Amino acid sequence: MKKRVLALVMAAALVTVCGCGSSEMADSYKDALSQAQEEFDAEYEKQLAALEGSSADSESSEAETSAPVQEEAGSTESPAPEETEADPDAPVESGTYEVDGIRVMYYASVRNDSTGNWRLGVISDSADLKSYVVDYYKFFCRDDSEVHGIVNLGLGTTARISKVMSDTLEVSVLEYQDGEEHDAKLLYSGDELERFWINMETLEVDTIEAGE
Repeated sequence: MKKRVLALVMAAALVTVCGCGSSEMADSYKDALSQAQEEFDAEYEKQLAALEGSSADSESSEAETSAPVQEEAGSTESPAPEETEADPDAPVESGTYEVDGIRVMYYASVRNDSTGNWRLGVISDSADLKSYVVDYYKFFCRDDSEVHGIVNLGLGTTARISKVMSDTLEVSVLEYQDGEEHDAKLLYSGDELERFWINMETLEVDTIEAGE
């Protein structure tokens, strides 16, 4: 290609030098210049096509080599862990929970409890006990023999909850005694303020008068 470019330049120079000579010589050089220009253009197009073809082959090769890598990377991904539901019969462990929007510090046992059936939750909330006591019992209770207590430090009360029939809970609300949540011998030792039965299905409340 360099030779053709050189010929093109020389032909242009000769035409310039001989511009005042015979018209035949000028025409001859013009023909040579035109031919050289055509050959140059043809060679340029050929080289350009070859360059574009090489670039396309390179891109295709890169795509082919990258595809197996992507497949291999995908094949090494670990499967997502399967979601499992909590066992409704498994005992609830001590910890912090939320029932009906109320935060509960739950204890699966009470110190000095000789029965092994006492459970206790400590809260600080102003909500009416009747509005959440059934949901609380269903959430934490796993056996009808369990007795659940709710110490509400916000209201200064302690509730004692037990099941008296298949669909009924008995709830006693007592004055809170300082530190009773830490010792079964002190728990439920305050004066009784209120007692009622509540149906677990209908939430109907029957108030029990003192002495009944």
